[in-house]
Amino acid sequence: MAMVDAKVNFNFEEVEVDKNQVLVTNNLGRTAVHKELVYLDGYIGEVTDFDGIVNGETGYINIDPNRKIGTTQINVTDTFVLGGVVHLVSHATVATSVLRDAAVADSVPVGICTKVNNGVSVEFLPFVQRAGGGQTMKFSVYHMDSDHSTLVPVTGLVPLGAKIYDVFVEATVTSGSGTMQLRSNAGSPADITAAIICAVDNVVTRQAILTNDIVDADGLEIISAGTNDRGIMTIMWR
Repeated sequence: MAMVDAKVNFNFEEVEVDKNQVLVTNNLGRTAVHKELVYLDGYIGEVTDFDGIVNGETGYINIDPNRKIGTTQINVTDTFVLGGVVHLVSHATVATSVLRDAAVADSVPVGICTKVNNGVSVEFLPFVQRAGGGQTMKFSVYHMDSDHSTLVPVTGLVPLGAKIYDVFVEATVTSGSGTMQLRSNAGSPADITAAIICAVDNVVTRQAILTNDIVDADGLEIISAGTNDRGIMTIMWR
């Protein structure tokens, strides 16, 4: 075989900005096993290390959102529903580190249910996560410039599965005892914030104490106290 000179490679380099695997530290108090869904260091994904991740050690999990995940890692007595939000509880024992059909203590939302085999397995479409951005706070802004004194759903403002951390309101008119309030968009809406004062033009009011702060399948709605209330709501989430 004839020998040939190596071609010039132009010193090609690249830096991945949208990695699907992230390095996390296992703090579960036990070994996280291969292909187990876990919630570690603010990320949700399955363990990719073949030997698992020993407690206190680092390892990789896969956070790729462009797929559907099927698993038997579920609470077998739960009743999952197509289109419903799937939640994950990571525990110190393998048996209780499972997917749930609704939010429970220490759970996090992981995706939308796409196939059901209740008592056996579930399939879901994961929520989007980005390496390096999982801990970055994001902001969404909604301009209330019409009558919101009755239910007004808002779409695309904050994605499903996001956690809301704070809400600010800036009045754009003076309107007596005006308010703006963020709630879930459901038949019986759950309050996310209290009614935030929105009464004096250009005055900013903050609502840091939140309830029901995970955006679920119902989405969001904004409501005001009166027909003439106007303002800008800024939502901090990640």
